[in-house]
Amino acid sequence: MSNYRIIYKNKDGGTSVVIPTPQWLKAANNNYTLLAKKTVPANRPWKIINVNDLPADRELRTAWRYPDEGRKVKPCPDCYKKALERLKWDTLRRVPGDKKTAKRGLEAILEGVSDINDLQQLKQIENKLRQFKQSGDK
Repeated sequence: MSNYRIIYKNKDGGTSVVIPTPQWLKAANNNYTLLAKKTVPANRPWKIINVNDLPADRELRTAWRYPDEGRKVKPCPDCYKKALERLKWDTLRRVPGDKKTAKRGLEAILEGVSDINDLQQLKQIENKLRQFKQSGDK
């Protein structure tokens, strides 16, 4: 697997990431520029970066912002809040509709989720939801 990625600013202002396959790289003699020209939409800025310049946390990729300067991709604080709200909503949506008490309890828990440190809590909640749903399906 390659240590490089092509990133570009998408239409929402976020960062899209192109991960080249080993087969493509071999066929193109490791020419990332050729891949970028084929895959990046016209008139979008793009860069070739090291995979280490991407945030390690992939849970909230919608909050990543294209770096106008430098190569490090960083989350945008305001975008991060929106992405976290979307993740909370998606988590809440997964609760089976007929279990209103569980849904109200989850809403109360999710109200307290406000930053990246609470992301682990969301993952635990999602695992509990799966267990809850599986026990209800029996």
